[in-house]
Amino acid sequence: MTAQGMYYLIRALVTLIAIPFHEAGHALAAWLLGDPTAKREGRISLNPFRHFDLVGTLCMIFAGVGWAKPVSTDPRNFKNPKWGMALTALAGPAANLLLAYLGMVAWKILYYWAPTTMITIFAARFLQYLVMMDVGLAVFNLIPIPPLDGSRILLVVLPRQMYFGLMRYERYIMIAMLAAISGVLMVIEIPLFFAPSFYKLDFSELPVLICAFYLGPVSGVVCEFLKVLIKLLLKGTSTAFVGDLANFLVGCSFVLPAAIVYQKTLSKKGAVVSLAVGTAVMTVFGSFFNAWFLIPRFAVMYGMPLEAIVSMGTQINGAITNLSTLVLFAVVPFNLLKGVLVSLLTFFLYKRVEKLFFRKKHTA
Repeated sequence: MTAQGMYYLIRALVTLIAIPFHEAGHALAAWLLGDPTAKREGRISLNPFRHFDLVGTLCMIFAGVGWAKPVSTDPRNFKNPKWGMALTALAGPAANLLLAYLGMVAWKILYYWAPTTMITIFAARFLQYLVMMDVGLAVFNLIPIPPLDGSRILLVVLPRQMYFGLMRYERYIMIAMLAAISGVLMVIEIPLFFAPSFYKLDFSELPVLICAFYLGPVSGVVCEFLKVLIKLLLKGTSTAFVGDLANFLVGCSFVLPAAIVYQKTLSKKGAVVSLAVGTAVMTVFGSFFNAWFLIPRFAVMYGMPLEAIVSMGTQINGAITNLSTLVLFAVVPFNLLKGVLVSLLTFFLYKRVEKLFFRKKHTA
């Protein structure tokens, strides 16, 4: 098995444990506090299938951010509804932190006393990811914006007037959160067989598009800018900010027209049209931008003739012989592929995320 295959196998196994632990923590706390709703639905269980949302689980494994089926609660069953909801919300992150602590203890035992074998090496990596994912889940869910657990905890900690005053900034907090997710996704890059190594696919536009669909085109542009800024903080720049500027401009050429078109209809059909428009605009703009500015600029920056960059494409595809064919056979397919894949993911996810963040039912 390749190193990348091993990585995703471990992520999948960790997800099978971490998410059920989190959701079962909510359900158990609600039952202990007097609400049997989750227990009746079979949610006091570590069986992953009781908790998993298929798409949310796949996103968790491959993108690092996902969701599960929310745990239903009825605040009327709590002696103190406000505290009951807060403690139920706190139980999920607390369960993850407990599991992270147990994983750390187990890792220490392996490190100091277990012999070095392939099995113990695999187990050590598994425990490392288990600790990282559980701590990440706990911290992420404590962010104080709906529907995350932190919002219900904050309702108890802050005076009611101050809490609802803070919720006026929910829009900006959500933009920042989606930008943070995008910044992390931007670091995860996938090389492509038909393009030179400096063209790599990522899915960082997905949270930005969702942000633009819900909060409008301007919010999408702000999210795009923050995404690039976060990537710079995480990874720095290797292109004297030229590549980062290009990523921002090309990203905006995708997100901005898609959001503008979608806001006119707010329907599934409108989403299909808007994503198609965004993909087309990004493909055209990205191709011309690469040909007229980006590739020539890189040649000047690195003190190399333009032909040397073209030759990188020639090694992959013999049809690439000059700048025009490099754009035609590498840049155009790259932008088109990215637009189609991100559009498909956005179409299948944006309504699920809408239900998650704007649901009317009481959940934890």
